[in-house]
This record gives sequence, C-alpha cells and structure tokens, in this order.
Amino acid sequence: MKLMLEGKVAIVTGGSSGIGRSIARTMAAHGCKAIIIGDLTPLPREGGVPTAELLAEQGTIARFVQTDVSESSSVAALVDAAREWGGVDAMICNAGIALASDGPKLTEQDFQHMIGVNLAGALACAQASAQQMQTNGKRGSIVFVSSMGGLRGSSVTVGYSATKGGLLLMSASLADAWGPSGIR
Repeated sequence: MKLMLEGKVAIVTGGSSGIGRSIARTMAAHGCKAIIIGDLTPLPREGGVPTAELLAEQGTIARFVQTDVSESSSVAALVDAAREWGGVDAMICNAGIALASDGPKLTEQDFQHMIGVNLAGALACAQASAQQMQTNGKRGSIVFVSSMGGLRGSSVTVGYSATKGGLLLMSASLADAWGPSGIR
C-alpha cells in the first residue's frame, strides 16, 4: 500500500516542539522520505536534534537546520537543505510566536518582532520553497498554520491576531498566484 506522502521531502518550520513536532511525526508516519526541521531550538527536551532523532527512529531521513524565519539568509539555507533529497515538496509554515506583552499597549518593537516571525517569516519560507518547486518542475504544497486568533481577536492578542489573520489572506492570495503552476 502506497502511503500518502511516500517519497516526499518536507520542511516544517517551528518543528522542534508542540504542533510543529506533531506535524513532522505525522508526516513521517505517512511516508515522507525526508523531513527538515527548521527551528531556533536545537536542544534540550523537545528540540530540533531530539525531534530529528525521533523521526529517524520512525524510519524517515531527518535533519535539523537551526533557522530564524525572520532572517532571509536563514530561510535560504533551510530551503537549500532540501536539495540533497531532490528538493522540497511540502513547506509547512508553522513557526510563530506569541508575546506576553501583546495587547492594546503592544510596543512597536514587539509588534515588528511578531510580524517578522509570524507573517514575514511565513512569506519568506513560502517564496523560497515555491521558487525551488518551480525550478525543479514540482507540484507542491505550502501550508500556513494559523490560529483561531486569526479569525477572532481578543484584548490580549492584538498583534498575534493581526499576524495570524494576515496568514489566512496571504494563503488565499498565494494560492491564486501559484495554483496555475501546480503549487497549492
């Protein structure tokens, strides 16, 4: 029986813990040939290295690439790592931050930091992976992980909700742009 993701190469940002780690484990269970974990956290308990080791135990090639999605050179290195296995087939843009300082008195610096990771970082990952897919003639998938906060704001998540809501419209816009070339 062929598995849904058999032979595919995936990148999961924010894949060292939580939702991202669960996504990576599920993708491995569905047959991914290789999974690249892009995250800031190499260690300890639920870090990139232990997550890559866990995926390898599941029989999937796995690599941790320390990545700051808000830095374009870091994103380029992350996506470039997929070339070793034929290029990226699926980019899961999961990296995101929430700040305790969020709310109506959110500082400009904190807001810019959230935009850099949650929104601009996701766009940079999507653009780099789409470019590699198009260069390799691949029909791939790009997934943005948002939140209920992106659908309905709250008094304590002003910046977070704005960035997660932005992901929803960015996703629709990029699907419209890249869909004709087979990238969904």
